[in-house]
Amino acid sequence: MKRNEDFIYIPVIKANDILNTGNNITGKMIMTKKYFAILPDVVQDSNGTAKRDLYDKSYFEDFLNNYENIDLVNFETELISKIPDRFVMSFLNLEKFEVNVGFLFFGGIRYKLKGEKIQSAFVGNKTNRLMIKDFYEKVVKY
Repeated sequence: MKRNEDFIYIPVIKANDILNTGNNITGKMIMTKKYFAILPDVVQDSNGTAKRDLYDKSYFEDFLNNYENIDLVNFETELISKIPDRFVMSFLNLEKFEVNVGFLFFGGIRYKLKGEKIQSAFVGNKTNRLMIKDFYEKVVKY
């Protein structure tokens, strides 16, 4: 696989799913041309209860150190199996995915799964948002 061609990785994402599940999610993000995935380090519900490390961290750490030797199709299969379903979204199941580049720390992404309310996420600086926007424009939209 090739970074920024087959996938992108964002080391910090803070997603708000207040309208659907009442959760705030902090973690990392991996995006392929078929999937948008959040690697949830902390999921906090509206009562303040936190769940931590809901995915196979060691697999993804190994992946980031060795992605050149990994097949894209195999990786996407692993992505689906090693992250809870709620946090792996096929672009085919998204009604909306938009990137607001903004300036400085203003901006982020907004996405909507079919049948759910819109969610928003902070993905870091303008450079990250531009990278996501450029990568997403290459995604095949059906």
